[in-house]
Amino acid sequence: MVNSVTIINNDTQETVDIKKDGTSCFVLDTIDWDTIDTELSSYRVPYQIGEFYNGIILGTREPEITGYVIADKKQIPKAGITWEQYYRLQEESINGLKQQLEKIATLFSNLTIRANGYNLDCRLSQPIKYSMKEEENNEVTCYFTMYFKCFNPLFYLDSTFVNLASIDGIFHFPMIIPQSEGVAFGEIQQRASIEIENSGDVDTPCIIKISAIGTVRNPRVYNVVTGEYMGFSGVTMSTGDIITINTNKGEENAIMHIQLQNKDASLIGNRIKGSKFFQIARGKMSYAYDVNEEDVNNVEVSIEYRQQYINLRGM
Repeated sequence: MVNSVTIINNDTQETVDIKKDGTSCFVLDTIDWDTIDTELSSYRVPYQIGEFYNGIILGTREPEITGYVIADKKQIPKAGITWEQYYRLQEESINGLKQQLEKIATLFSNLTIRANGYNLDCRLSQPIKYSMKEEENNEVTCYFTMYFKCFNPLFYLDSTFVNLASIDGIFHFPMIIPQSEGVAFGEIQQRASIEIENSGDVDTPCIIKISAIGTVRNPRVYNVVTGEYMGFSGVTMSTGDIITINTNKGEENAIMHIQLQNKDASLIGNRIKGSKFFQIARGKMSYAYDVNEEDVNNVEVSIEYRQQYINLRGM
């Protein structure tokens, strides 16, 4: 069961909580998460009996949230005013809260609905609708309905970060420096490969970052099990340079930020043959990286991904 949702305006980062427990001036009534439009794709060859399954196409989702706006009674004095003044102050409070809701949940911004630790990206498909019935829209309460459309219909958890290679700082205070041994300021953490678990319902895109802490040439990141990889040739990174690889559908790109020149350069033309903007596969699989042998101590590699689900827990 979902007892509360938070709507986040991704442009302004403003949020509004809609709850069932009465701790918010926005009271949750119902949530209809809708079902995803699906289509099974198939094909056949001449004289075949039946068809071959070719895949599934996921469409959009159109959730609806209904609730009540109630006055913020903590801001209304409880003594020294008439009932008429009391109801007028309640109505002013409700109108102010409606404006606050409309400012956050606007047609012109990308929104995220957060519930039970899951997130769902969406937009309003029409302005917030308020009840026309006097018993549902008055000086005490106002009933509202919000209609959304999710172009990506999948729920997702917060991002997971995995380091394939990093430097862990070990310098601390107070520190005793042995005269004969000196002191280490950091420890390079390298892994031949690392297992990444994607417990979601689908393969999921990722953001790969390759950072140079010295000279790094021709980096490559790959799935040890499937052999899929993204690699570059004719690329030399210097200290502070960062390569960012985005494998999100429709956003695929590989950019290197050159620190010395403070500019970005596309690496699309430097991809080695067979490179793919691979996804993080469902289940557990191992991922690794490689660079020129003499550069192995000069690189940090991280992968960021979000596990995605058809339904959220407690739906």
